[in-house]
Amino acid sequence: MSLTRLGWTPRHEQQFQQHLESGLVPARVAREDRGRYRVHDATGEHAAEVAGRFRHEARGRADFPAVGDWVATRPGEGDGPHTIVALLPPGNIKVRFFVPQTVLPRIAYGEAVTVRCDGCTGDLTAKVSFISKTAEFTPPVIYSLEERAKLVFLIEAVPTEPGNLRVGQPVDVALPGREARP
Repeated sequence: MSLTRLGWTPRHEQQFQQHLESGLVPARVAREDRGRYRVHDATGEHAAEVAGRFRHEARGRADFPAVGDWVATRPGEGDGPHTIVALLPPGNIKVRFFVPQTVLPRIAYGEAVTVRCDGCTGDLTAKVSFISKTAEFTPPVIYSLEERAKLVFLIEAVPTEPGNLRVGQPVDVALPGREARP
């Protein structure tokens, strides 16, 4: 089976380089049932299980592979299950933030923004991938130290290293030439 048919892209190839040296094999999760997995790699479909170290380091259910995720596996011996050693960062992680109308003209598609978060090692970079054309009222889940404008515009940015962020993680975003803001 071709990895390309499973959705393998040059981005995945780049992310997987560090695992090739360890003799690991890329695979895509096809099924998950109570901690048991079925994965597809270049040789076909295989049973798989998560490595003990992976299980120990996981902080919660969201850290485990889900159907559709790309993983690094160690092939099993004989007919034994493959061992899932690592999870490749998902390509759909994005930073969502809102800006008031007065800031909107200073943001451009493809522009780099700085992202900071608790527990992150240093600043992260993301590129603006979406700018809303319509305003919306300030969502009630935005936390700030000062009053926000009533109408804001949604901006989305794709992190250059998505593996450093978690889904739902609060972040601060700094636009070029401006201070970071939640």
